[in-house]
Amino acid sequence: KKQDTIAKWKDANLRGYGSFIDASWAIDSYSLMMSGGLHYIGGYQANNCIFFGVGTGINLAQTYEWDHREPQLSPNAWNVPVYAYLRTNFINNRCSPFFALSAGYQFSTRRELLVAFDQPVKYKTSAIFVNPQLGVDFRINPKHSVYVAAGATLFQRPEIVEITPMTATFGSGLGWGIDLHLGFTF
Repeated sequence: KKQDTIAKWKDANLRGYGSFIDASWAIDSYSLMMSGGLHYIGGYQANNCIFFGVGTGINLAQTYEWDHREPQLSPNAWNVPVYAYLRTNFINNRCSPFFALSAGYQFSTRRELLVAFDQPVKYKTSAIFVNPQLGVDFRINPKHSVYVAAGATLFQRPEIVEITPMTATFGSGLGWGIDLHLGFTF
């Protein structure tokens, strides 16, 4: 009976529309701050191993402010990423390792920070990002599964080029972080 169930799952045709609900936790190398998010990804399952689609969600993150070049915690920022998503399972089995890649743009509510003497300075916190992941998918039945994944994110970040008592000049640098994902496929 177990052999029949495994064969049924392997033979199941997963082609068509598919969706993911993805909860994520991340820490970035720039500020060492944690963030968490909830995402929805929808798209097309080309075959039992290849899925491509688009995703969006909401992330809650803390950022830093500088006071005389010393970082200080600032209020939380809400970020909304919009991205393309590609996922490939290495094998078609009940327990399947996979590779996923997200690439897109993250819009942020954070638009300014305080520099010396509490002067607000406008800067860009919205950014382009790329997030490769490796994970394992555990099928519950032929059409539903849960998964865990770990990834690394590369993103644009603001970088202070020059700071004076009244102003700051920003450039753009490259940041990276690590993230964990827990999700449900339906």
